[in-house]
Amino acid sequence: MNQCQTKILAEGNHFNVSYCGCCKRIGLFYNNILSGFDVIEFEHFSEGVQSLNFNEGAILFPNHELYIIVTTCHPDVQFCFNHDEFLQFQNLMEEARLMLDVYTALEA
Repeated sequence: MNQCQTKILAEGNHFNVSYCGCCKRIGLFYNNILSGFDVIEFEHFSEGVQSLNFNEGAILFPNHELYIIVTTCHPDVQFCFNHDEFLQFQNLMEEARLMLDVYTALEA
């Protein structure tokens, strides 16, 4: 049986970010993709997400809609968001970072 006790850092439509205090790992679940990070990787990733501007980085896809591609620390894993999804994702990542700060401070 898995001994991990994960805590939800943030949730949204199709999104979930959770933290395992035992493993010190963060899981980012989006639709059917789960990407794992250690704390430092997650902090760098979330800072990178906050620094992105949709209007400057969006690409016109073959379906004639704009999307932004967000790279991860995993070379073959990228997220692709339309404008509304990206704004929700940015907010979710900020909330998750704040909650992670709370949980790690309580563990210290």
